[in-house]
Amino acid sequence: MKIYPRIVFIVPSLKSGGAERVIVTLSNWLSQEFHVEIWMMIDSQVEYALSDKVYLNQSYTAIKKGGIIRLFWLIKHLKTEKKTIVISFMTKLNLYAIIAAKLTGVKVIVSERNDPSKTIAAKYNYIRDLLYQFADKVVFQTEGAKGFFSNKVRENGVIILNPLRNRIPDLYEGKREKKIVTVSRLHPQKNLNLLIEAFGEFTKEYPDYSLVIYGEGPLESELKGKAKECKLQDKIIFAGVNENVLDLIRNAMMFIITSNFEGLSNALIEAMAIGLPCISTDSPPGGARMIIKDKINGLLVPVGDKNKLIAAMKKIVSNKEYAAYLGKNAAEIRIRVNEDTICSQWKQLILSI
Repeated sequence: MKIYPRIVFIVPSLKSGGAERVIVTLSNWLSQEFHVEIWMMIDSQVEYALSDKVYLNQSYTAIKKGGIIRLFWLIKHLKTEKKTIVISFMTKLNLYAIIAAKLTGVKVIVSERNDPSKTIAAKYNYIRDLLYQFADKVVFQTEGAKGFFSNKVRENGVIILNPLRNRIPDLYEGKREKKIVTVSRLHPQKNLNLLIEAFGEFTKEYPDYSLVIYGEGPLESELKGKAKECKLQDKIIFAGVNENVLDLIRNAMMFIITSNFEGLSNALIEAMAIGLPCISTDSPPGGARMIIKDKINGLLVPVGDKNKLIAAMKKIVSNKEYAAYLGKNAAEIRIRVNEDTICSQWKQLILSI
């Protein structure tokens, strides 16, 4: 068994985001046995609780430069300890991490956390694929993401799902409120316009329902304008970010995610884990499909298909027994992706290289 004195996560920041939360979960868990550091490359903001055992290096964020300066900084700091393993989650930083690791003789794992056809300009796909061949391992969340790359990268790739944090609310067993919820960045990728339009049609038949959108992002003003345009401003609530969001949504009638593309949604995993009936677009590269068995533990609808989305919403509302069946089956995700299971997979991967 190989023991690495230092595990270094390279991240842009620790702002609210799916990849950032996974990194924090892994760091806190691994720090029980390893020396773990997180190096922040773009922004010093931290929005997650870190263990006191995790060393946070925010010094580079004051430099505010990329390119060759970032690469030299990584090389300088990596060469201080040869028995290091570098882990990077974001596509552009992955490329820096691979080059710096190879030049300093340390091990490196990179991970694609979204649709790889969208995370970097197409003209750089060849360069990314070439560099990924020099990584010691490449971690994917879905078969679809893995299949995007060359045979050589795929042969060195593994699939590991996102961990479900340990402290989540118990399953809700009371009467569900007439509200539909989503937890999402207010970003074009999430296609919340589709959700608003579908909700507008849905309320013509079910006027006593509300839609609560948790999250923040660049489209907030535009989406509020969309709600007003559809005369839904009294039915749609923009609730912002709330660290207790799972407690607030656990009694909802359903959870919906409408992304055009998505790696593997932490929000969807958590909604399933608390027993919410869930609807998701079957978006590339197949994250939702990895955890939802259509019509068994959730409902999948085609990307951008408003009519299919409305039909799925009505199916849940019109059949409470079926909704309960979906929610009960969805909650079994707790076993499949519990924190110890997924973090142990990462530990075994680290020790294998």
